[in-house]
Amino acid sequence: MKLPPENDEHGGIGGLTERFRTAFSPTASSAAVTRALEQHLATEKHLPLRYQLKDDEKGPYLTCVEASNIAVRIERGLSVSASGAHKYPKGTIFLDGAAQGEPFMDAAKGVYNLDHHEGCVRSFTLASCEQAMIVILKGLDLDDESWTVWANEPDFDTVLAIWLLLNHRRLDDDDPALRRRIMPIVRLQGVIDAHGFELQELTAFPPQLQKATLETINDLRSEELALKGQGEWAAIDLLEFTHSSLRRIDELVYSPGDFEGMREVEELARVRISSQRLAVACRSDAGIYEVEEQLKEVHGDRLGLLILQKDDRTYTLRQVDPFLPTNLDQFYDRLNLLDGAVSGNRRWGGSGDIGGSPRGVGTDLGFDEIMDICRWVFCAPTSGRRWATVGAGLVMVAASLAAVVFAGGGGSLSPPGLLLSNGAKDFRASSLALLGLGLMLVLLGRARFPGYFGLRRPRRAGFLLVLPLVLGAAVCGAAWVPLHGPVLLGPAVVSPWWMAGTVVAGAAGIELLLRGALYGLLITVYPVKLSGRLSLSMPNVVSAAAYAGAVALCLLPADWLSVAGSATGVVATWMAASALLGLILGVARERWRSVWAPVALHALTALMVWWVVARLFNG
Repeated sequence: MKLPPENDEHGGIGGLTERFRTAFSPTASSAAVTRALEQHLATEKHLPLRYQLKDDEKGPYLTCVEASNIAVRIERGLSVSASGAHKYPKGTIFLDGAAQGEPFMDAAKGVYNLDHHEGCVRSFTLASCEQAMIVILKGLDLDDESWTVWANEPDFDTVLAIWLLLNHRRLDDDDPALRRRIMPIVRLQGVIDAHGFELQELTAFPPQLQKATLETINDLRSEELALKGQGEWAAIDLLEFTHSSLRRIDELVYSPGDFEGMREVEELARVRISSQRLAVACRSDAGIYEVEEQLKEVHGDRLGLLILQKDDRTYTLRQVDPFLPTNLDQFYDRLNLLDGAVSGNRRWGGSGDIGGSPRGVGTDLGFDEIMDICRWVFCAPTSGRRWATVGAGLVMVAASLAAVVFAGGGGSLSPPGLLLSNGAKDFRASSLALLGLGLMLVLLGRARFPGYFGLRRPRRAGFLLVLPLVLGAAVCGAAWVPLHGPVLLGPAVVSPWWMAGTVVAGAAGIELLLRGALYGLLITVYPVKLSGRLSLSMPNVVSAAAYAGAVALCLLPADWLSVAGSATGVVATWMAASALLGLILGVARERWRSVWAPVALHALTALMVWWVVARLFNG
């Protein structure tokens, strides 16, 4: 592309835009022209490209790297009713006709309408750009939480209001230099928009300032007026046009010195981790400490935690406030629990104040998942929610076992011995049903909470080291295999291959139900400590207790209650061994981060116990 000479008949910013437009082919898109213009302006004055066009689940929006918590959304023809506007979420600002009715500031709900169309005397009401300047200088905290700015058309009054809101930090600075540069434009545009050109004198500017400011506004509006004059205004991309207009205002009021020392730091998200502290996630090529210093200028003492994304798989974590009630060690534990890339020594970790993602391989977690984990760790679920989840999980297990009994034709639902009442054939049907139901629940859970249900390969085969402990508990009657009733045990009655498959299916099914579905549900609300000394987590304890209860209901001999004396001790040993087995398998689930570890241990142990007992019963 060959640009026209700088000293042609086109002058000013509007003329520069026109020169760029004519340098392209007639079919060139406005977006291409805009990007070329921005690159030229950035090269000429070395200004950073601060405005960005993005998309999310709500659609496209515009934001600024220095105010990334403010999303500007422009929908052609948007007109929210006056009553509907008050019901919008906290942190909503309507501009220049996007909301019907009078201008208002609903500070209690955090909703504002900067407008001068309906429900007011227009001649007595400031234009939207002047209203925006007033709320900024009056102290509206635009750094708190997230804000959405709604507009329906990017005329110059609206664009100027958007620029003011996105540059609020610089405008609210102690140095008045920027305000002195932009305020004449805001005041004159406000007078023109509210009263027309005939009352320009209301600004009371000296003649030279009045003339220069008007020429500047005309220059800034030149593209808007040209598009309207050519009948193309209705077809433009509203956000692209706003994007380029904001850049032209930057070119007018800023110089390279205004951004001296500023690094390219794109703030991606923020999470409130306490009443007065924020976790801020950002992307930058600068180091973590340089980014921290820059963000402190923006957030001050509110910056508690910094999450720096170097690329899609590499993150650095920095605890800025050393007095946070929750520290990075708990954050590392949660990340290691859910990150599929963690293996061996490749894990999230570091010191108490700085660390990062697994070295060499990075993380499999997406950005949104990391932010959800951050929110969970520093704003953990309440006790009420945790106990409600325990209750829901136990109901799920009870309902699943009842369904399995019915699937096997167990007949009576009077415990114990539910799965053994009708012999080997029905026990086999129940085991297959248990396997299918457990797998289905785990898959459904993973679809809603990815990473929580352990459907990943174990970290190496080290879990086999606990096989002797599992076998010891299983010999005491803890494995999911019937140790009574010759009809269930003898190959003379039932094919040994069929019975072996039944034992494996039942053991795998109960593990998928308890160490998969139930455990996965519980770790959505309970922490699991993976570093440091071994400790029993609440999900492990609950799933182990549920297993002991399942053994009591489904596998104990039907006549044990009528047996007195020593049989009671046998049953107590059986139940204690079941609880112990459940705890050991839960530790394997946690330490090797996979439900397949307890599935393999339990299935192998149950098969060994069944084979030995069957041999004893059948010679």
